[in-house]
Amino acid sequence: MLALSKAQGLIIAVGGAVVLLAAGGALVSRGRVRRTEEPPRIPFAMRPGPSDPDLETPLLTKLQGWGVLLVAFFVIWIPLTWLFEPHTNLDQEKALLTDSIARGRSAVQLFSEENQGGVGCVRCHGPELRGSVILNTTTQTPIPTPNLTTVCGGPWTGHVLIYSLNDIYITVQQGRGLMPSWSIRYAGALDDQQINDIVNYVVSIQDKTQVPFKHNVCINPPAGAPDHQRATMMLAQTCLGFHIECGNLVKGGLGVTVGFVLFIGSVLLMLSAVFGRKMGYLVLSVSLFGWMILFSAVWTFGFFSQGPKTPVDLGPRGREPGWVVEAAGQNVTTLPYPQFKSYPTGSAWKAPTPGQSASVQSVSGGIQAYLAQQANQRAGLGQFESGAFQTTDFTVQNVRFAADGHTSLAAAQAFYNGGGPLVALYLRHDSGSVIVYSWMFLIGERERKDILTGGSAPPWYGPA
Repeated sequence: MLALSKAQGLIIAVGGAVVLLAAGGALVSRGRVRRTEEPPRIPFAMRPGPSDPDLETPLLTKLQGWGVLLVAFFVIWIPLTWLFEPHTNLDQEKALLTDSIARGRSAVQLFSEENQGGVGCVRCHGPELRGSVILNTTTQTPIPTPNLTTVCGGPWTGHVLIYSLNDIYITVQQGRGLMPSWSIRYAGALDDQQINDIVNYVVSIQDKTQVPFKHNVCINPPAGAPDHQRATMMLAQTCLGFHIECGNLVKGGLGVTVGFVLFIGSVLLMLSAVFGRKMGYLVLSVSLFGWMILFSAVWTFGFFSQGPKTPVDLGPRGREPGWVVEAAGQNVTTLPYPQFKSYPTGSAWKAPTPGQSASVQSVSGGIQAYLAQQANQRAGLGQFESGAFQTTDFTVQNVRFAADGHTSLAAAQAFYNGGGPLVALYLRHDSGSVIVYSWMFLIGERERKDILTGGSAPPWYGPA
């Protein structure tokens, strides 16, 4: 973004347009003055015929005038569009959100002839969605239901498994405990738009006295675990040395290859038809690699491409920082760090402080993802298959932190909510390798351009 206020930008745009209009008017009037000059007083029969410049000049002057007017139009229109487009987009988003909340308000009510889009959330969560008590038809015991007007408070208001807005979506889609799944992806009855409307309505009715902004994980992501921290790399799979599954690597490689053939190969064909095969390849390669040097430099260093606070590493990212499970089980004997042997009572282990809540959530989310992955692998189920284990099926407790030199360590205990043994999990924080691909592109493209343009020209012995 430019470091100009909207008023300054508008003044500059209008001023430039006025200058261009004045220049165009002067150019047009100059041509008209020339056309109205008194011709020489000589007999008509003796006058010379009009030359090509005399015939072409009026037309060129007219075209130049229209060109100036067109440029002036764009000088005004483009800055105005740039200035007002964010407000227009924001107004459209607000209107869409308002409509979505209205649909969600109707959806949570009971189905009726007047409200045929009603789902009936109030049946279990109470008429105002503040929680209620329902009867377990299997055990005949009363079960309290969550207060949805405080659900965005996450752990701060007792919703210990809600760390982000995405967790609410997952709960509605996949179900949890006695709550059934509602998404058609999981044998439910609602499509994505209907679920989105319900979630938007739930977010809009949060009790601000119990869920202040600093604790609202729905509209203030730092209150919960950031997405990149919760999506922790748990025993990451590798393929050909890259920290990525082979299936994803093949799909990505094929996509890049097809794109290169279509968009780069077509240009190479046209250049080869004009310059010849070798010269066409040289022109294309030097241009492409030079452009890639600039592009990869922006990836690596930012170069204020998105304003003064442009982040670095904007291109392909390597392995993200995260907690890696080193060992897990009930009676693990082989542990890579000696501190793991004294968990949880050893002096090396420290209970998390209030300032480490994000780290606790990151560790908990990573452990849940790891356990769900392991359970699905043993059951032979895919992540999105019916009956697959989800991260919310596991509870994590007794998170502790330690250190081994510059390496951060963590350990915790977890169990399956449906019943199962208490297992211990030992984790190490991996700093990742986010910058590796950006630097590979930058160095690689520089080397390719040196190969194509380096060296010295052969000696010149004069004309052949």
